[in-house]
Amino acid sequence: MLAQELNRLTLNSSLADLPSHDFQVSLTTLGEVVAQKFKQNPKLPGVMITTTNGQLMGMISKTLFLEWLSRPYGVEIFLRRPIESLCRMIAETQGVTGVGTGLDNCLVLSTTCSIDDAVELALKRSAALVYQPVVIEGPDGRHGLLDMQVLLLAQSKLFDLAKQAADAANKAKSEFLANMSHELRTPLNSILGFTQVMGRDSSLSTEQQQHLGIISRSGEHLLELINDILEMSKIEAGRITLNKTSFDLHRLLDNLKEMLQLKALSKGLQLIVDYTPDLPQYVQTDERK
Repeated sequence: MLAQELNRLTLNSSLADLPSHDFQVSLTTLGEVVAQKFKQNPKLPGVMITTTNGQLMGMISKTLFLEWLSRPYGVEIFLRRPIESLCRMIAETQGVTGVGTGLDNCLVLSTTCSIDDAVELALKRSAALVYQPVVIEGPDGRHGLLDMQVLLLAQSKLFDLAKQAADAANKAKSEFLANMSHELRTPLNSILGFTQVMGRDSSLSTEQQQHLGIISRSGEHLLELINDILEMSKIEAGRITLNKTSFDLHRLLDNLKEMLQLKALSKGLQLIVDYTPDLPQYVQTDERK
C-alpha cells in the first residue's frame, strides 16, 4: 500500500501527498488504550496528545512509549494510568516542568512543506529526536503524524524521479544538438565552397587572398566544432571513439593563431605562439580532440 502511494509522487509533491496518521488522545486517556491502538495498527508511528478542546499539545512516539513500558514496573504503572502520568515522568526525566513542556520538541510542519525541506529540518534535530515522527498541520488546522521512515522513502523516490527527468532532458538535449548540427552544416558548407571559388580569382590582391584563407580555415574550424558537438552526443550515449590520424601539428597551431589573433588585437593584446625546437611537426592522434 505504501509503495503504491509513493509511486503517485511527483517532483512537485509536498507533505500533503504522504500518508499520515491522525490518532489523537487526551491526557486522561489510559495507557492501555494507546497500547491497544499500537497493537491494532503496527504502522502507527505515535499518538498526538490534545486538550479537551482539540488543541495540540504534542505527541509521544511509539518507540518512546514502548521504551517506557519496558522499564521496571512500566507495564503496571503506565498501562493502568492516564497518559498524563507518562508525560509527566518524561518531562521530569528531561529536566523540564509542566506536562506539555516535554512534548514541545516535536517538529510541526505545514502540509505544503516540500519533502526535501521537511527531511532537512527533521535531520537537524538532536540525535535523540532525529527519527521521531513529524507532526504535519493542514490548512484546516487538523494535524497528522508522519513517520520518518515514510518521509525518507519519499525523498528517495523523488531522487529517482529527478534522475529520470535529468536523463530525459539529456536525451532531448542530445537529439537537439544532433539535429542543429546537421542544420548548421548546410550553410557552412556553402560558405566554404564559395571561399574556394573566390580563392581561384586571380584578380584578388595578396591581402584579400590572405583574408579568404582565414575565412576558409575559420570555417573549417567551425565545421570541426560542429562535429565536436555531435561527438558530445556520442559521449553521453557512451559511444565515444578515438579517430587516430597523422597531421601537421605546426599547421594546426598556426591556424589557431590566425583565428585568435584578431580577437587578441581587438583587446589590445599581442598573441605569441612559441614552439620549442624539439616540437615534432607530424604527430599521430585524434586531431579534433
